[in-house]
Amino acid sequence: MKHANRFVHKQRMTCRAGFLLALFGSLLLTSNVAAASALTITTTSPLPNGTVDSFYSVTFAASGGTSGYAWTITSESVPGLTISSTGVLSGVPTAASIYSITVQAIDSTTPTHQTATATFNITTNISANTNYYVSPSGSDTSGSGTLASPWATITHAINTVGDPGVTINALAGTYNERVSITKSGSASGGNFIIQNYNYPNGVATINGGTVTIGTGGYAYGLVDIVSQSYVTVSGFEIYNFTTTNDKLTPAGIHVQGSGTNIQLLNNYIHHIWNTGKASSHNGDCGNPSPEALGLIVAGTSGTAPLTNITISGNELTDLQTGCSESFTVNGNVNGFLISHNTVHNNSNIGIAALGGEGVASGYSQYNGSPNDQARNGEISDNTVYTIHSNSQGSSGVYGLKCYCADGIYLDGSASNIVERNTVYDVDLGIEVTGEGAKQNTTNNVVRDNLFFYNSYVGISIGGQGTPGGSSNTTVVNNTTWSNGVTSAAGPLGEFATGTKLAGTNVVDNNIFYASAVSGTLVSAQTPSTVTLNYNLYYAPSSTQNWCWGYNPNTGNCTHTYTTFSSYQSGAKQDANSQYADPAFVNINATPPTTLPNLNVASGSPALSKGTILSPISIVGPFGVTGVTPRILVANDTIDVGAYEQ
Repeated sequence: MKHANRFVHKQRMTCRAGFLLALFGSLLLTSNVAAASALTITTTSPLPNGTVDSFYSVTFAASGGTSGYAWTITSESVPGLTISSTGVLSGVPTAASIYSITVQAIDSTTPTHQTATATFNITTNISANTNYYVSPSGSDTSGSGTLASPWATITHAINTVGDPGVTINALAGTYNERVSITKSGSASGGNFIIQNYNYPNGVATINGGTVTIGTGGYAYGLVDIVSQSYVTVSGFEIYNFTTTNDKLTPAGIHVQGSGTNIQLLNNYIHHIWNTGKASSHNGDCGNPSPEALGLIVAGTSGTAPLTNITISGNELTDLQTGCSESFTVNGNVNGFLISHNTVHNNSNIGIAALGGEGVASGYSQYNGSPNDQARNGEISDNTVYTIHSNSQGSSGVYGLKCYCADGIYLDGSASNIVERNTVYDVDLGIEVTGEGAKQNTTNNVVRDNLFFYNSYVGISIGGQGTPGGSSNTTVVNNTTWSNGVTSAAGPLGEFATGTKLAGTNVVDNNIFYASAVSGTLVSAQTPSTVTLNYNLYYAPSSTQNWCWGYNPNTGNCTHTYTTFSSYQSGAKQDANSQYADPAFVNINATPPTTLPNLNVASGSPALSKGTILSPISIVGPFGVTGVTPRILVANDTIDVGAYEQ
């Protein structure tokens, strides 16, 4: 939870900053030497039934062709469910009905991919749970838990009802209590659900103003779930949980231990604060330092993970979290979906997937074990903005000179996919890194995202100085615009690599459009393990530059190229890339007040100039809008950047 020193190019201290779902296969390019058999989808219709407000997952299968399949839905949809590029249809159904969807599989045959389509029916049912009701005007002594005679507190309802197949409906009003969920649902009996009965038309508020913040556990949640399964918390306002004690760690929602199938949906979390005194204000979290969390999922068991965690539709804002993050999954967490959340106007890191910190029992800090890292997860379709570590001034934890707050931070996490997110007006758009020497930040994919108008850098991969590093990161089909806009930060611009970047790191199909402040398109501290190609560069408002290599003795670039052709020949990179105006629809904007439209106009040089990586599942199923399929098999090309036409 603490933060180490950060060194990128010139030594500069930073805080936790960060980076998600698994790669199923190698990132190395492959080719076919023999004709493949016909591709066929082997999954049959109908699909298993789903239930509203309960996690659903089914994996499609295919045979024939060349293995390494990519999947998309080409017709219709099921509200609340999305398909991954590896063919996992998952999420939490939001409506009960009978649906029909058309699914397409694409194989990895080259030079021409095979496709197969099939139509599937799926039924989503209304929950069969027994319903109970609470209201601030109810009574825990004389109420019966019915709609006509509700109980007064959520805590009383939890303590009174049975376990599986129960829904506690909170009527509109304010609940001045800490909600500790000590019951589980089950796969056969149904989820244990606590929900705002009137959502979205009425507000049910859990107010921590009169709750004493305690100790014990990873954090102390206003809504607390420890080692339970099949639990849903939905539709609440959760706020006003604050302290000035740097020895306490308040959280809006706190999930800890082990368990499976937990859904945190459509909650509004704000005013979770720790404003205790920091021991330093120089960008390095000393001891003591204040910490708080808007939402935390901590897998604290070293032998049994938290699995199938769904966090969707939440808003987290006005959080003062000290040395901790707005929103974190950490420790032994294997399989999670973080989607369609909005995280903004907070004091530190937006969304973090972490590992190697000794959170899981039996492991020390920076241990590199898969049992102590968030892994096999997806961070998708979120919006993160206006988060700066120096926003609290010189008396804040990080002081004024630390540009430390990432929009999305992968630190010690593995095999995650970060896709279709929009991140702006933060310090670092996304960082895939390792703070410690034995953290295992590997096999992560960053694709189809927008990163713009961030203080320090748009996308960064690699370590934070001598101890840490990362490996095998794929950065594909992202759009960055005008990053490195704060000159005092010593900005790194659009794309950067840090120290100890190992393995195979692929950077393809991205649009990098430099800011007028830095003009820096690429700043590669570790250039030997990264391959860039099929990218589109542009720097119209400043002197374009590519920093290639780093001299630790001088703190300067080994080579600085100021023309695209000299960079191509000198760095031996981007042979199939372009330097041209991408023709964005509208960049007459000053975030966060006004926002750009980074889609490209007709005739853009980004159109049909991308490459399809292999295995094909590395390529995202959709562009950043989540609507247009990414792979256009008719002409076997894709667009450069986050949008697909």
